[in-house]
Amino acid sequence: MRWSWRLGEVAGIAVYVHVTFLLLVGWVAISHWLTERSVAAALAGGGFILAGSQQDFPVVEGDRVEGMLLRSDLLAALASRGQAVAVAEVMRRNFQLVDSSGMLETAFTRLQGRDCHTLPVTHDGRLVGLVTMDNLGEFISIRTALGPRQPKTQSIAT
Repeated sequence: MRWSWRLGEVAGIAVYVHVTFLLLVGWVAISHWLTERSVAAALAGGGFILAGSQQDFPVVEGDRVEGMLLRSDLLAALASRGQAVAVAEVMRRNFQLVDSSGMLETAFTRLQGRDCHTLPVTHDGRLVGLVTMDNLGEFISIRTALGPRQPKTQSIAT
């Protein structure tokens, strides 16, 4: 099975774990970390950083974005203050958002020249996704490859 690893056998039946299960476990860990709001729980998040390419993390209360925790801030806090510091002390409360109905140009402008390389995407004030400069670059590359048939102004939800 592609993207699966064999764990062993139970009663003669091969047992595999699929990468999507590991992603689910990672998502649960990061959700717990953001809910607990302690950098001690961020050690699980540290594993999440190592396992993926995400650099900045939204801190949510329910489905509302309360702040952004940047990788650089997390690492600096762990180095200087240890595991007992609260996420609320490290997260950035002054951050940019973009609405899902907003234009890509708005997201691009908000990402330029900022320490935070991730914008939370919201719809009716609720977090529905994240967008990065890399995401926008890939999207623009694909649109360019498709040629001029596509409209030049696209919403984030596209």
